[in-house]
Amino acid sequence: MTRMLMRSPYHCLIVCLLALISEPALAIDSNRYVDEIFSRISIVSNIVYGKAATVTGEQEKLCLDLYAPEEDTEASRAVIFLIHGGGFYKGDKQDVQMATLATRFARRGYVVLSINYRLMPSKSDVSVNHTNAMRMAAEDANAGLDWVSKNRLMYRMDPSRLVIGGGSAGAFTSLIIAYGPERNLIRDVRIRAVIDFWGGLPRTESMKRGDPPLIIIHGTDDKIVPCSYAERLNTRAKEVGIACEFHPLVGSGHAAWGELDTYITWIVPFLYRYVINVGQR
Repeated sequence: MTRMLMRSPYHCLIVCLLALISEPALAIDSNRYVDEIFSRISIVSNIVYGKAATVTGEQEKLCLDLYAPEEDTEASRAVIFLIHGGGFYKGDKQDVQMATLATRFARRGYVVLSINYRLMPSKSDVSVNHTNAMRMAAEDANAGLDWVSKNRLMYRMDPSRLVIGGGSAGAFTSLIIAYGPERNLIRDVRIRAVIDFWGGLPRTESMKRGDPPLIIIHGTDDKIVPCSYAERLNTRAKEVGIACEFHPLVGSGHAAWGELDTYITWIVPFLYRYVINVGQR
């Protein structure tokens, strides 16, 4: 004889509530900033973030591209601020490596900004006045960070969770902004981590305890920016207690972008630890 069990409406309600509690409140956020959970991103190109005089005295509009996940309801998203390379005389915010990084991290839920900045007219001009080239790049990057602060509500950015990084000249600029005399002083902006692709810092002694964590990726056979730059950064970081993760690329030269997928697998957990999960460590 089969016994029928009668269930009251209250029992059904309790079962439904238990089922809801057992599921993540927002499944899309469970792997945010780790996995590429957004299939589509939006790109707003050529946003003017400032103006500045070039070495020839002409006024130049400073532009950035903004990448963000579509259909994202998060009120305030962590930010990645990318600066392209090119020896301070060439390169562009839409270079394939910058666009790829921006896309891959926007799919993870970040708002990613890729900026242009003032460049020297030629390689020889950089050789003659390398200090001026770096100064202009740093000034423009700081102007971009100021734009982040002023436009945080419009684009739902959280300037207190910001990553700065780039390759070669862009890495030099990022390191100067994070650790050098021109370090960021923009209100509301807090650099939480730095990504250094084959860059360097002219004077590592400017790095201080309490400065943001650093991830370094650098070819051991780099003839343009010797790996000794990376080694000095790593050594100084350890001396003053800055969290640092160093990935020497054995046998690789300068701008070794060919293993970008691998580099991303290193960067993702590093940023999650020091930028996203910073308040919970």
